[in-house]
Amino acid sequence: MELKIEWIVLLVGIAGEFLAPAILGRFYKKYHILRDGLGKLSNPKSPVQWFYRSWQVLSGGVMIVGGIALWKLLGLWGLPLLVMLVIYGVLGRMGLGVMSVVDVYDVDWAPATVYRIFRFSGYFCLQFGVLVLSAYAFAFGPWVRVSRMAGALMLVSAVMGILAYALSRMSRRREFSGTILQWQGLWELLSLLFLYLPLGVWSGWMLSL
Repeated sequence: MELKIEWIVLLVGIAGEFLAPAILGRFYKKYHILRDGLGKLSNPKSPVQWFYRSWQVLSGGVMIVGGIALWKLLGLWGLPLLVMLVIYGVLGRMGLGVMSVVDVYDVDWAPATVYRIFRFSGYFCLQFGVLVLSAYAFAFGPWVRVSRMAGALMLVSAVMGILAYALSRMSRRREFSGTILQWQGLWELLSLLFLYLPLGVWSGWMLSL
């Protein structure tokens, strides 16, 4: 039963990653969920910064719980997933929640540099971890008859998440101003959607068994 609770926590945490900006963005008039990056909710000028930063710290804990659940389920095979999700939870979520900078891209100072390193390292680990999880699902998923198809779809989702993340990094370039590529929030949300989808599918598998 304990393991089931961990999968439920992970699913709720994944849903919260999209609900939190959607709800908090309504209280920040200068924030547009599709146009602006998620980090804008936590900057010092945001009226909801403490709520979103608290959520980032909480969601980091959720990712660590997910990593522990996968490790308990897969044993030694789950160790890489545990490491990747712990790094993502600590750097990519908790670290970003603790730090707060006005604009991490247009300034060159120590906190902004650390913020960028945390963000890149965290999301790199999430991307790598999801790719590994998708490979596991393809090789020996919990539903043997459909594991290869599900694993293949999870792998496609992970690749699309990585591509969307790359587009979110490109969105601030001036040459893309006035195009759909400038919508940083859209690409960040799509990246999270595609990267979290394999984790959500695996959690659903566990809850159905």
